[in-house]
Formats: sequence, C-alpha cells, structure tokens
Amino acid sequence: MPPGQFYPTVSLTKPHWTTYGLGWFQHDYRGEMVNFHTGSLAGRTAIIGLIPDKKMGIYIFGNVDHAEVRHALMYKAFDMFAFGDGSGRDWSKEMKTLYDGLDAQGKRQAAAQQARRKSDTKPSLALTAYAGKYADPFYGEIEITVTDGKLRLSIGKGETRSADLEHWHHDTFRTVWHRRWLGEGLVSFQLNSVSGEVEAITIGGAQLRRVARAN
Repeated sequence: MPPGQFYPTVSLTKPHWTTYGLGWFQHDYRGEMVNFHTGSLAGRTAIIGLIPDKKMGIYIFGNVDHAEVRHALMYKAFDMFAFGDGSGRDWSKEMKTLYDGLDAQGKRQAAAQQARRKSDTKPSLALTAYAGKYADPFYGEIEITVTDGKLRLSIGKGETRSADLEHWHHDTFRTVWHRRWLGEGLVSFQLNSVSGEVEAITIGGAQLRRVARAN
C-alpha cells in the first residue's frame, strides 16, 4: 500500500514499508511489525494495535468519533511497554499538529474549489433522468434515486452509505453525506454526445458506467 494511501501518521512514524492484509493495516515501527485498525461510528472511536513479536496488544475506545488522539495513545503505549522507552515523546502534540495541518489544507482546497464553481447554471436534464444504477467491477454499484425532490446517492446494500446531491454547476452535484464525517465531494454526470442521456458518473476520481435506469 503506497504511503499516500495509508494513514497520515506515516509522516511521524516514518515506516520503511506499509501494507494491508487480512483486515489489518501493517507497517514497521522501531524494527517490529505493527498490525492495527481503527473504527469510527457516530460518537464512538476505537483503535486496536498489535506487535506480535513483542506479545503486546492495546485497544483504545473513546466517546468522540474521529478523535485522532487514539493514534497518539497507541504509539505512546508501544514506546513504554513494548520498548521500555519512557523518554516522554509528546505524541499527542505531534498528532494534533499533524491533523490540524490536514484540516487547514482541506479548508484551503474547499475554498479553491468554491472559487472554480460556475454560477447561474442548471442541470441539463430533469432530475429523474439522472436516477439509476451505476457500476464498476472494482468499485461496485452506486444507486441514485429522486427522493423528496432531490437526488440521493446510495452505496452498497443493507447498511448503506448515502448522501443528498445538491446542484453544484452544470451536470455536477455536491455530495452531502448523511454520515457527516465522510465530508463532501463532487459527482459529475457524463452525457452521451449522440443521445444526450446520462451514460456514466465520476466520483472520487473513479468512473462508473450506467447499468440500469430507474423505473
């Protein structure tokens, strides 16, 4: 797994390798292999970390979702109990600086995106024309419906990830996820140059082809 697709914490832990296997994020830390994974729900946060060769494991549970102090606590525990290092590295301060920087970067990117928005535009088609199922062999299936006069996007079956789509400009819509920690993004609809109908969507850099129109 390329470091750029791993947790931002790699800028502090500086691993030589990063992988993902059998449900675990993995990397080297102080010469040992670390397996870990996080979990977040509304109002809940967790992380579990294992250093198998040190016979050490730690589980941290919190009552604020996406509170990244969980990473700071995990590495502090590794230092103290797996490596006997009580030198006092301030992981909490370093992690806060890291995530504050990422938050500021995100705000700058959002401002730049807002500046590129074209005002006084409208969708090319009626909302019902965008509804349907879109799929890709790797990313799976996305369904778009019209609910209460607005487009709604859903990913997966059962417990889905869903978002309202608000018109951004032209045939591009902003995703407002119902799980707010997923943030916001853009979904663009591509129209067939001959028929004028929607044939694909682009979301998160991936293109999904239309496989069925909504009834």
